[in-house]
Amino acid sequence: MKNKQKHSKASETLPKPQNWPRGIKHHPFVVPVITFLALFFMTAIGLVLFNGQVVKPDDLHVVSLTVNTQKQTLPTRSKTVKELLQKQNIEINDQDIVEPALDTKILEDNFSVNVYKARPVTIEDKGRKVTVLSAYQDPRTIAEKAGIQLTPEDGIVQAPVEDITTQDIIGENLAIDRAITVQLNLYGTLVPVRTREDTVKGLLQSKDIKLSTDQQVFPSPNTKLTPDLNIVVANSGKKVEVIEETIAFETETRNDPTLPAGENKVIQEGVLGKKVVVYEVTQDGTAVKTPLQQFESLIPVKKIIAKGTKTIILGTRAEWLVAAGVSPADYAAVDYIIGKESGWCPTKWQGEYGACPAYHGAPTSAGVGYGLCQATPGYKMASAGADWSTNPVTQLRWCSNYAKRYGGWQGAYNFWIVNRWW
Repeated sequence: MKNKQKHSKASETLPKPQNWPRGIKHHPFVVPVITFLALFFMTAIGLVLFNGQVVKPDDLHVVSLTVNTQKQTLPTRSKTVKELLQKQNIEINDQDIVEPALDTKILEDNFSVNVYKARPVTIEDKGRKVTVLSAYQDPRTIAEKAGIQLTPEDGIVQAPVEDITTQDIIGENLAIDRAITVQLNLYGTLVPVRTREDTVKGLLQSKDIKLSTDQQVFPSPNTKLTPDLNIVVANSGKKVEVIEETIAFETETRNDPTLPAGENKVIQEGVLGKKVVVYEVTQDGTAVKTPLQQFESLIPVKKIIAKGTKTIILGTRAEWLVAAGVSPADYAAVDYIIGKESGWCPTKWQGEYGACPAYHGAPTSAGVGYGLCQATPGYKMASAGADWSTNPVTQLRWCSNYAKRYGGWQGAYNFWIVNRWW
């Protein structure tokens, strides 16, 4: 009773809420909810007072990240590829391959990042073993990057590791199967042929050289091939003509961000291939040649050209304006609009601030502006030239044409002043 009386007196000292619904003052969540709301509003006021910034939804991008074969799709507010990998606790070593480069900015959704982690690879070549760290996946590329010269006819295969204690193999094991050169005397015409076949029969089958019953080959089909072995295919009595023709090589162009834009460099010279064609010649008033068989005696080597994509901004704004054919009377208007749009930076993406970045690709999203006048999408400027992504003069030509919708640069300037965009 004493306890109850004390409790009753204490209760009488509490203020009685007048407008609360019956029972709310005794609800167990009243105090936590009120506390949360108070903290929320205090935090919001603090952000305003201290110039705090709330991250906008458009700062969040969906990125596809693949590390070796493990792929994941995740949202991120990382500004660059490097920052993304750091947040994912992915350590990058010098031998690893990251595509695109670590300093590439993440400015749009559906952005893909591929990471290939280097691992030890042992390469066996004629009894010699070389162990390297490589992130490349193609065996041939691994060997070539390790400084091992290969011909198109050479092969390289994944070799099993049977006993690591006796084979002295670290990591993956690649074996190079070197081709040899033999001399094929085909119906009286000598043709050097590179091959990885083991026997004369295997060579003929690989080149699809089919012999009739009255034809002969020397040495016998089961003879083991050795370097510079002479192989003779005897004439069957038909009149034939053997012609060696050239095979054109392909040309491949690869973008190289270390070379200035507009500069090309040959990194591998092309080599013509050779093709042997055997014709049967018949006499019917005029000579008629019928191809009997053909095969490649020398595989062509493609020519590889590195195309520079690195932007080096040369000259002044005035020189760009003159080269783009802009009238001096419009210089002030152009300078104002371009200055506001990109700060005179031909490689700037929409949303990038600060100094003019080096060329790091052009956005593929239709909603992201690019270049001097922030063309949206940037690839519209291709109508002014193929070098639209790196050449400020090409971009200015496109911008001048775009300004015509306002009657010219002066009209575009007047519109920009009122609307803060154009």
